Amino acid sequence: MASETQRKYQRRSTEGWRALLAQQAVSGLTIGAFCRKVSVSTASFYGGRSSCKRAAIQAWR
Repeated sequence: MASETQRKYQRRSTEGWRALLAQQAVSGLTIGAFCRKVSVSTASFYGGRSSCKRAAIQAWR
């Protein structure tokens, strides 16, 4: 029963995406290879990166 109530996907906050982006930067892996390693789609990775940039721009204004 517990597996039925668990989410299949993890929602990440902006801080969570920032941490994941930092991990990729120091990993030495390509974005594709890193995404496969951490089970994140490349579309989600680029979307998370975009949302982080948007949040930074909003904070700057």
